[in-house]
Amino acid sequence: MTKNKGNLPSKSNLISLLKRYPLSWICIAIIWYLSFFTPPQTQLDEVPFIDKWVHTVMYGGTCCMIWAEHWRHYRRSISCKWLALWCLLLPTLMSGIIELLQAYCTEGRRSGDWADFLANALGCAVAALAGRLITGHLPIGDRDKAANDRCNSDGRQ
Repeated sequence: MTKNKGNLPSKSNLISLLKRYPLSWICIAIIWYLSFFTPPQTQLDEVPFIDKWVHTVMYGGTCCMIWAEHWRHYRRSISCKWLALWCLLLPTLMSGIIELLQAYCTEGRRSGDWADFLANALGCAVAALAGRLITGHLPIGDRDKAANDRCNSDGRQ
């Protein structure tokens, strides 16, 4: 049994997160890798704003994966608090950290760009909005339905 010190997550909680969101963690690892390797020159480099579109799609896709895996595991509507933390705040914060690391720790191979940061945040916001709209129309799982059936008309158990 692991001992939880302060507010740090226990080892079992971290393992549980890895098991519940495996594809999301893979997407996050890919983003970290792609953010620090030296990209080859291609003909796509000449397409206007291709870099910003790639950033928007990478972060939007990762946030969509988080939504899908959360829905797969819990089968319930997602609270605004959960939405704000996991699909908006944390990926956007990760994006800012990556941009700062690119600017100051890659010895000129990569450059931190605040337009990339804005594109990443836009991808997160679009994915969060789309996820909220989509999951709002999906059927709620058995756990929430059973809890609703137990409630009286005035909302008490």
